[in-house]
Amino acid sequence: IYRKAQQWPELGMVLTTRADAAASPGLARDLRCEAAEILEVQLADTGRARDLYEGILREDPGHARASEALARIYERTNDHEGLVKILERRADAERGEDRLRTMCRIAEIFEGTNEIQRIIIARELLRDVVLWHRTEDDINPGSENLANRAERILGVPWERIVERARKAGRR
Repeated sequence: IYRKAQQWPELGMVLTTRADAAASPGLARDLRCEAAEILEVQLADTGRARDLYEGILREDPGHARASEALARIYERTNDHEGLVKILERRADAERGEDRLRTMCRIAEIFEGTNEIQRIIIARELLRDVVLWHRTEDDINPGSENLANRAERILGVPWERIVERARKAGRR
């Protein structure tokens, strides 16, 4: 009823009340996530939405919807430190190309700062990503244009990056 009538504050309160009374912690987190989405999208209350998402992730670090939404808020508010924490947790849970893209995103965030230490970390992180993908099939620029990203961050042509990664793989 509240959704159809677009009574967003009331819907948010009902969802929160239902979450408090939910039979399972998973259902409670999902309902809180829905309430946070209403705060974020319909009511433009980013602060309260962020607080709800962070609470959900404290209880369940693997909650995908809360993680995505919180990353979106951190990115929009230029909270690079918060965004990197979310991305690092995501990278720990991912494999293959998804992990590679997430780690490259972390490197790009670090590289975009003016802090020398973070730029160094970005370069080391990207080197680790490339070394992690050692086989010829794995070291492929792919649709995400990894080659251009790697060249820009490391300041080295893609062919040399691949060559170094292959040599490291033979050791």
